Amino acid sequence: MHSPLHLPQRLLRRATLLFGKQAAERDMDGEIRHHLEMEEQLLRDRGLSAHEARRQARLKFGGVERFKERAREARGTRLAEDLAKDVRFAARSLRKRPLLTSVVVATLGLGIGASVSLFGFVDAVLLQPLPYGDAHEVLRIKQAYNGKADGNISPSEHFDYERGMDGFAAYGAYTFGSASLVGDADPQRLQAAYLSHGVFPALGIRPVLGRAFTREEETTNAMVAVLSHSLWLNRYAGQPDIVGQDITLGEMKFAVVGVMPASFVIPEDMLAGVPSDIYLPLGLDPADWAGNRGSHFMSGLVRMGPGMSASQANQRLATLGNQWVEAYPDDYPAGMDFQISSQPMSAYLLGNVRRTMWTLLGAALLVLLLAAANVSSLMLGMVDDRRREFSVRLALGAERGRVVRQVLTESLLMALVAGVVGIFVALAGTKLLLALDPPNIPRLETAGLSITGVAVAFLLSGLAGLAFGIAPALSISAKRLSADLKEGGRGNTSGTRQRLRRALVAGELVVGTLVLVGAGLFTRSFQQLTSVDPGFRAEQVLTARINVPSSRYPNPEDVVSFVNLVNERTAALPGVVASGAIKNLPLAVPLGDLNFRIEGRVIPEGESSPRADWQTATSGYAAAAGLTVLQGRWFEDADNADAEGAVVISEATAELYWPGEDPLGARFVLGGGAGPGSVTVVGIVRDVRHENLENEPMPQMYIPHSQFRSWTDGDAMRGQSIFIRTQGDPLALAGPLRALVRELDPMLPVAQVETLSSIRDRSVSQPRTLMTLLNIFSLLGLVLAAIGVYGIVGHSVGLRTREVAVRRALGARKIQVVSELLWKELRIVGAGLFIGLAAALILARAVSGLLFGVAPNDPLVLAGVVATLGGIAFLGGTLAARRAATIDPALALRAE
Repeated sequence: MHSPLHLPQRLLRRATLLFGKQAAERDMDGEIRHHLEMEEQLLRDRGLSAHEARRQARLKFGGVERFKERAREARGTRLAEDLAKDVRFAARSLRKRPLLTSVVVATLGLGIGASVSLFGFVDAVLLQPLPYGDAHEVLRIKQAYNGKADGNISPSEHFDYERGMDGFAAYGAYTFGSASLVGDADPQRLQAAYLSHGVFPALGIRPVLGRAFTREEETTNAMVAVLSHSLWLNRYAGQPDIVGQDITLGEMKFAVVGVMPASFVIPEDMLAGVPSDIYLPLGLDPADWAGNRGSHFMSGLVRMGPGMSASQANQRLATLGNQWVEAYPDDYPAGMDFQISSQPMSAYLLGNVRRTMWTLLGAALLVLLLAAANVSSLMLGMVDDRRREFSVRLALGAERGRVVRQVLTESLLMALVAGVVGIFVALAGTKLLLALDPPNIPRLETAGLSITGVAVAFLLSGLAGLAFGIAPALSISAKRLSADLKEGGRGNTSGTRQRLRRALVAGELVVGTLVLVGAGLFTRSFQQLTSVDPGFRAEQVLTARINVPSSRYPNPEDVVSFVNLVNERTAALPGVVASGAIKNLPLAVPLGDLNFRIEGRVIPEGESSPRADWQTATSGYAAAAGLTVLQGRWFEDADNADAEGAVVISEATAELYWPGEDPLGARFVLGGGAGPGSVTVVGIVRDVRHENLENEPMPQMYIPHSQFRSWTDGDAMRGQSIFIRTQGDPLALAGPLRALVRELDPMLPVAQVETLSSIRDRSVSQPRTLMTLLNIFSLLGLVLAAIGVYGIVGHSVGLRTREVAVRRALGARKIQVVSELLWKELRIVGAGLFIGLAAALILARAVSGLLFGVAPNDPLVLAGVVATLGGIAFLGGTLAARRAATIDPALALRAE
């Protein structure tokens, strides 16, 4: 029993053991030395010599280090101390192997960097919330009719929505146009969004300055405007007193009532990547648009009411659509199959890119898996090189878990350094993808390396370190101790390590097959897409947009005369082959459809009237755009306002409404009272894929610009896209075109000057970006898979040199030895390719919606992948087997 006087000493010692590691170690050494000295003295007293007494004392005490380890465990510091030792030992070990360390860090850093850069884009595009208040409550209205799954809203339908939105928190509709901003600075062409008063509340956004326009301002078509944040900063230098000032659009004064936040963007603008500059009241007069249910040019959205679910919202909208069908049977016949539904705004904005982004991220992660598999094979080789070292450590009493932990520590340390390298690779990868500038991917420009991305980088590095470290760590077996020591480092290796190598070969082939099949399918898909005939010739064509203002050109005749004058003067410029104009650019601006009634035909009960997308065009447009006239003729200068109404239809229109007939000379009446009303088909042109190259072309019709009058106010089409076909570089005509228009009207801006080729290329830039990045990943994966499979197969064959030597010494023929060695390895290769192809077919079907004109089981792609990866494995195994078989058996056995 200890005296109370010893209590402070015991407390002090415990505090020292807890908080003073060095003092605790000194105390432990002193205590061990004290026990040994006492035991040694006791044995000397019994007559033993000093040397024998010391030996017997140590034998009786046992292992000093084992005692220390138990003491450390007792005070709870062993784990931290062991970890620090493992890290220091791992750092020294890696310094001794600079080549291995560099290869591992570079390989893994590349895989981590690719994955982190793609995660940054997935995070920016898909994971970040949309820039709307409670965005999950915002739904986009979808109207299905005449085979269109996502049609727009007509004016009369818009008025009915405003009256029938009981239970919803807000409803709004909008469309797009343009405006010319004039004033002290140069005229500026603005992208304008025309909104109903409910759009801002439906999106849950308020101006940062001022207010939005009111219902009264919208219905009275008041001259008020809300500026975008960028226009406010760039044009007006962020003036804090901008609200209340007047701006001039054309020659009309508009009062600025508000400025939107920098993050605000109309949903369609987010998809197009070109935000609107200014927001104006929709200003539809019910008297002008009464009964017009055929002019679909607006988009609609709603905000769900309190407690309303998306399914309940869909049910209410469907009920509203059924009421319209009953109330207006002539406008919604049974054959039209009219229905109203909705979709979450996130699905509308991100649905088309979600699979693209996840596909790219998946490809990057597959490359990371390949990198980890390659590193695992390197680490297995390292274990083979150090197996005598590990065996000796195990023989001297080291626990297998401690040796395994040491290998894992080295793996994790290399992975941590690779994570740092991966961050820099991710920065470069982010810049590369942003440089590709793919459109129609919302919020891509906001992507970058964030704190989350850095955390993901180190998380991936930790997981990768465990992934490539666990296989070599598990290959360290105490059961191999005596065998490894007896073999003395000879060429054989354990069955465990052989099985691990075979598993790595199969795994690399599976992952490599997935990456290569994906890249091959998307490359073939892009080739098929770009080979589609768009219906026009885009080479050597310059396009530009003008909008003739009503303030200076009040009459329709003035608009037509000005557009014709621009075309005439442009056609006279040096190097110009043809010049013309059209309402909307193909592959850039969507078209609206217009119904018509064919003379002499009766629409059967329950069927809808014929419809076609429509354009206005000038006489020179067909030559400028390179349209192919199949029958009849294109418009002539004589097709003016005084001539009989003319129309040119597309192939799809002729086949749909005049199947097996010659439509030339057929007459029909344009719906809604659109001028020139009754028209005669004078020509048929090859289909133009206006919306995109993927979908089949819709029925289209072209009406002379000089004859067309709007069904609302009888005005001409003021917005026109100029087409100029040139003999040389079309961009060389950009300056002369601006100068020409400035000479005709100094206040009229020329906007959107670009080549038709760039418009066509931009329309396929998303699949091009997908193909480019997948090809980069596939090239990376091919290199990694080739190195890994070639190296592992060759190394596995090479490890059997002793077996080959024995068999050769016993009289086996070289060809027999080589074939048997290859057969054993190629069975694993075949299994890996088979599993990889099966997995690739499953994944290809999952992303088949992203493919165009290519089946998920395209034989050309599958055969190419099998031939490539199988050839690499066969080459590696053949070279290694021939090398092993050509070694002199006597030399090989003597070396062993």
